[in-house]
Amino acid sequence: MKHYRFVIVGGGIIGAAVFQRLSREFGGQVLMIEKSRPGVGATAFSGGILRGFHLDPLLAEQCVLGLRRYADLADMARATGDDFSIHRTGFLQLIDGPHLAQARQAYERLAPQLELEWLSPEDAAQRFGLASHVGLSAAVHEPGAGHADPLQLARLYTRFGQRDGGEALTGVELLELDSAESKVCGLSTNIGHISCDQVVLCTGAWTPALTQRLGAAAPTSLRAKAIQVNLISRPPGAPPLPAFVDLSTEAYGRPQDADTALIGCPVDAWDIDPDTMTAPTEPARNEALARARQRFAWIDDSVVLGGYRRHDAYDSTGRGVVARAPARPGVLIAAGFSGNGVKLAPATAEAVAALLQAHSESGSFALPN
Repeated sequence: MKHYRFVIVGGGIIGAAVFQRLSREFGGQVLMIEKSRPGVGATAFSGGILRGFHLDPLLAEQCVLGLRRYADLADMARATGDDFSIHRTGFLQLIDGPHLAQARQAYERLAPQLELEWLSPEDAAQRFGLASHVGLSAAVHEPGAGHADPLQLARLYTRFGQRDGGEALTGVELLELDSAESKVCGLSTNIGHISCDQVVLCTGAWTPALTQRLGAAAPTSLRAKAIQVNLISRPPGAPPLPAFVDLSTEAYGRPQDADTALIGCPVDAWDIDPDTMTAPTEPARNEALARARQRFAWIDDSVVLGGYRRHDAYDSTGRGVVARAPARPGVLIAAGFSGNGVKLAPATAEAVAALLQAHSESGSFALPN
């Protein structure tokens, strides 16, 4: 089998974005392997919210970059006849008292780059049909935000990478890392040995267990965590629903289409096995709907239509990890994006490319604040 400069392990939204970015520069020297099909793991069940406004300065910069890159991707898709679009439903950040000063700073920092509206609690309630503004200190509306289909995105990135000469193999599982003179020189897989100079692990919730087994742990701790979103109907006459995050109730969601919505809240289920598929649980669904009902009265008249329960890798900062594995030279890890993988995929791809091209065997790369 031929020798590759880079092998990317994992074909979710992060791996596919990295694959497209590296293939654009290195063509046939890049291989992506995926044990299933691109995007069908946790990516396919992600909410796919795309927005630039974020309280964390680094994440905000990365999210703004993501919006620009996705707009470019949509233009490329139209030019090539591929199917991809961004649903511009807008994004609403509902802000409580403890986050007010931070949100104001973020608004002033991002207003020159994004179309943003700073709203009082009363204005937000009137504009978006909120049942209550109790606990709210302000809101920020981002009209140009929205959501996209993450599965569609992962497959589009893969196709573009292949058109640039990169190779993608499905049904290929990483078994072991092969080393020569203490540096990784390839992979042992279920189809045999693959020779390469660098391995990039974009393996999401599988990363904590996988890196431990391979002796390639990230420089910061990663944990696998469950994520659940619940699909409900939207009754006739319900006010328009933007994608939203409520810092007071911790509920979040977005419209699925004109008649349905996805609603979620944090799930306290850590160190899960991502290979064990579980159905949405009733307690998690009831908790999410109870929190969202504090803002949206129409939920009382909605019908539960199902939902999804999947997973992601989380780190303590919420920013994710793009770094060398200290104990395994030749291995880079891009994981731990804490449910933000779709928003951060373009910036992560740029960070991976920069770190690989730096020819450094330690350290990490982040976009400047």
